[in-house]
Amino acid sequence: MSKGKSNNHGGTPKPYVLPKDALQRVNLGQAFAEHDPVLTRPGVFVQTPALIAATDLSRAKSFFIGRRGTGKTAITIFLGAKKDNVVSLHPEIFATLANTLSTDEVRDTKQQAFHALVACFQRAMLDEVLSEWVRRNLTDYKAFPDKLRSERNFIEEFDFDSRLLHFVEQGQEAVRKHDDRGWIKLRNRSKEVLHMMATMRESLGPKSDLLLLIDKIDDTWNGSELAVVLLKALMHACVDMASKCNFVHPILFCRENLFQRVRQIDTEFTRLETAVVSLDWTEELLVEMVERRLKVAVNTAPPTGQAWDAFFEQIDGVSSSRYVLNYCQHRPRDILVFCNEAVQEAQSHRRSKVTKADLEVARRKFSLNRLKEVGDEYSENYPQLALVLGRFHGLGNSFTIPALTEFIQKILVEPEIQKHCGEWVNAHSQPFRFATLLYNIGFAGISNKGVVTYRTYEASPDAPSIDGGANVIIHPCYVPALDLREAVVTSLKDTSLQFEGLVLELPEGYELQGYTDKLQAMLKQLANIQHGKPGASEYEDFVGEVLRLCFFLWLNNVQGKSRDINGITIKDWIVANVAHEGFFQMMKTHPNYQATQVIWECKNYTDLGADDFHQAQYYMGGACGNFCIVCFRGDPKESHYYHHIKKIHDQRKGMVLLLGDKDLEVFLRQAIRGRSKDLHIQARFDDTVRLIG
Repeated sequence: MSKGKSNNHGGTPKPYVLPKDALQRVNLGQAFAEHDPVLTRPGVFVQTPALIAATDLSRAKSFFIGRRGTGKTAITIFLGAKKDNVVSLHPEIFATLANTLSTDEVRDTKQQAFHALVACFQRAMLDEVLSEWVRRNLTDYKAFPDKLRSERNFIEEFDFDSRLLHFVEQGQEAVRKHDDRGWIKLRNRSKEVLHMMATMRESLGPKSDLLLLIDKIDDTWNGSELAVVLLKALMHACVDMASKCNFVHPILFCRENLFQRVRQIDTEFTRLETAVVSLDWTEELLVEMVERRLKVAVNTAPPTGQAWDAFFEQIDGVSSSRYVLNYCQHRPRDILVFCNEAVQEAQSHRRSKVTKADLEVARRKFSLNRLKEVGDEYSENYPQLALVLGRFHGLGNSFTIPALTEFIQKILVEPEIQKHCGEWVNAHSQPFRFATLLYNIGFAGISNKGVVTYRTYEASPDAPSIDGGANVIIHPCYVPALDLREAVVTSLKDTSLQFEGLVLELPEGYELQGYTDKLQAMLKQLANIQHGKPGASEYEDFVGEVLRLCFFLWLNNVQGKSRDINGITIKDWIVANVAHEGFFQMMKTHPNYQATQVIWECKNYTDLGADDFHQAQYYMGGACGNFCIVCFRGDPKESHYYHHIKKIHDQRKGMVLLLGDKDLEVFLRQAIRGRSKDLHIQARFDDTVRLIG
């Protein structure tokens, strides 16, 4: 008799019964893939169409596009863990080339300057592959063809960003001087390198074939038009390389809002569209994602398709999965956040199943989180979006077009809106454009003749038609956070917009205007701080202000010149780690680091020495933990620094994280735009782990 069948009804399935206290053992993991240890456990990862496309190079797909929380980083983690031919690349050049390039010079896709830029990206990627071949002992520099040996310096002495910067400077100098010979030489060099590497590959064999995963480009994204042009050039370089090269396949993971900005300016966008994979999730895949994580908690797993209802009570006789999926707009990260809240609520009451009451509690918590996240997600396109969305507070959940028009008229005259959001609000001041914006970001749906359409899947690019008889319906997931009434708003003439209930996350003592003014001033200040002893005190104070203004969500009680009990050891800055999620929470709970306090050292010079690392190591241990951040004025990617960091890691299980001026600028820019700010420092940590690994 087969398992799961009844004894007397010839194949009638028995209902699955949870083992005692199974729910108490459930851990659905972290919603952010980079922090999620559950994701790497056997049987947890879901085979989505995007993952299949990423592993099947015959499909020749180069761009994996999705909104935040749709699984881009999860795919890179899975591929890195399962395949030995993967190289991860995290370009940070998008905020660096402003002093080298003019947007007007490289904007036109058909002109020499843009083609030179594409060639520079291709050559920089090819040198990255050569570097990996050497690192894996597949070849060495002596085996290079004579004409390829000149690349050795760019491989040994440069990382991807500095290599690309060097090539771009060469190319732009030739273009500006109308040096056609120099420009052609630069462009042909990438073709020569590609041809010589193809010849080498014939003897190296398939083991030299690499998958180049390009991710986290938004970590250092500054939102400028030049950054969009650079992304466009990178995308064209990826498509060209995929079509001409059979030994390296570049795959770019990109947020949808950045991808749409490229679409708007690229006159040859059709070349890119054929290489796009959208990170779509069906309801079946989303339920499977949760069920796979639920099954980790039990030894005898429920049959496929029964785990959800085994752990979650039905609502009015129907599986609660549909309720959760619709409420979370079919996004995997949001579903994990919601389910985690519900499971934890049920666990706190020692229930054997997640009940409707638990889902209702989770519903409000999730709503507040989602309102913050939508502003964070679209901060590059619509800075301080939360200011505008907050003005819906206390109104109805449905708006006629005339009422939406009045809403727009009211926010257009608000000084705070004009100061922080004026550029994009003014550009969307027509009611149909504003309604389309709300639809595209998932904040609202469009109701035509009683049928409401919300943006659900990534493949739905356009809003439904909107006419004067349509209604704009705020998505249910935002209703609790904004305290919206179940009512149709037909007029706002006698209504004052509120901003209560939605609390902007700002450091204590600051209002938004003063906060952003301070951050803007600090962006200008950093470049003017003199290196060395004359500017040491100012630089140290500057780093302390960055801690107070950019990391207040995770770090507090910022104390400078902190002495130990003996009065001997003096740390520049020490801060309490109060994080409950994200990177700093991981550093606090990691068994090696246990960073209940985070030490920040400030070195106002460009070159670190062995003594600086000895000092960082000396500070580790005891109640503070084994984690130290060193801010200095040089390049954190200098390879020789990581020999010291590896030694500290091997001897003390400690970690030293290096941050330069560019990193501090990233933190400031993200704070100005209203983004969460620990993902960039997480990326720095990931790079460090790879370099010392």
